[in-house]
Amino acid sequence: MMRVAEVVEKNFDELATLESLDMGAPLARTRGMKAGLLAMIRYLAAQAVSWTGSTIPNSLPGNVTTLTLKAPVGVVGGIIPWNGPLISFWGIVGGALATGCTVVIKSAEDASLTALRTAELLAEIGVPEGVVNVVTGLGAEAGAALAAHPDVDRIAFTGSTATGREIVKASTVNMKRVQVELGGKSPDVIFADADLDKAVPGAAMGVFTNSGQICSAGTRIFVQRTIQEEFLARMVEFSKGIVVGDPFDPNVQLGPLVSQRQLERVMHYVSVGGSEGADLRAGGSRLGGDLADGYFIAPTVFSNVHNDMTIAREEIFGPVASVRDDP
Repeated sequence: MMRVAEVVEKNFDELATLESLDMGAPLARTRGMKAGLLAMIRYLAAQAVSWTGSTIPNSLPGNVTTLTLKAPVGVVGGIIPWNGPLISFWGIVGGALATGCTVVIKSAEDASLTALRTAELLAEIGVPEGVVNVVTGLGAEAGAALAAHPDVDRIAFTGSTATGREIVKASTVNMKRVQVELGGKSPDVIFADADLDKAVPGAAMGVFTNSGQICSAGTRIFVQRTIQEEFLARMVEFSKGIVVGDPFDPNVQLGPLVSQRQLERVMHYVSVGGSEGADLRAGGSRLGGDLADGYFIAPTVFSNVHNDMTIAREEIFGPVASVRDDP
C-alpha cells in the first residue's frame, strides 16, 4: 500500500492531466487533490495492520466467550462517477486492498482514463493479476451486470438516486453488502449577521465549483430577508466575474460540463426554472465565442424560488444556484 502511494505520487501530474482532459475540471482543481488523495491511500495502508477484533461481555450462563473477528469480505464491485473519477477510484480500491479483497471497478463511460491508467500503474509495481480490475462500458450493461453478479460480495455505487435503487434491487441475488452515495440538494443558510465578503464567494463557489457537478453542492441558498437583495446583488456580481474556459488555462476557475447530454440536462432545468416563475438574475445561457464548441454554461443564479418549483426539488448537477424565497 505504501508503494502504491509512492507510484501515485510519482505519476500524479499525469493522472491530474488525464482527469482534466477527460471530464473538464480545471487543472488547478485536479492537481489540488494530490495531498488529500495521498493522505487517503496512506491512511488506508495503516488500516491494513490495524485489524483488531474484540472480546465482548456475554450474559449467557456458563463458560461462554463472544469474539469479533475481521476478515476480507471477498470480491468488491465499484461503480464510480465521472465528476471525480480518481478520488472515487481510490475510495473503493484503497479499502479493498487494505482489507485483503479483490476489486472490480466499472469506470464512468464519460471519464475512464484515470481508472485505466491507475490500473496500469498498479500492474507495473507488482499488484497481482486479477486483484484490481477495471471494466469499461455503459451503466445499463456493465454496471448492471456487476451489481447482479453472484460472485460479487460487496457493491459500492456513486450516482443518481434512481440508479441506486436498481443497484439495491440487483444486490438481492446473493444479499450483497451495499454502499450507495446518491444525489443531493444541499442547503446553504445565510443569516443577517453574516460577513458577506466571505458568505457571498463561499455560497457561490459552494454551488459552482466543478461546474456544479458535485453531489454535495449547496444549490439551495436560504438568505434572511433583511439582507436578501444585498446578498443577491453581490452574488450576481461575483458570478459574472468567475472565469470560465479552457481547463488548462491557469486563470480559469470553471471548465465545461462533462458531455453534451449533461449540457442539455442543465439547460432544460434553466428553462423550466424560468417557466415556473423563478427570476433569472445571472447566467442561464450556453457560452459562445471561443467557447461555443464546448459544453460551457455561464454561472447561473435564480431568485424568487419556491419549494414547489422543479429547480428547488431536483438535482441539476450544473452551475445553477437557487436563492430561496419560502416563508
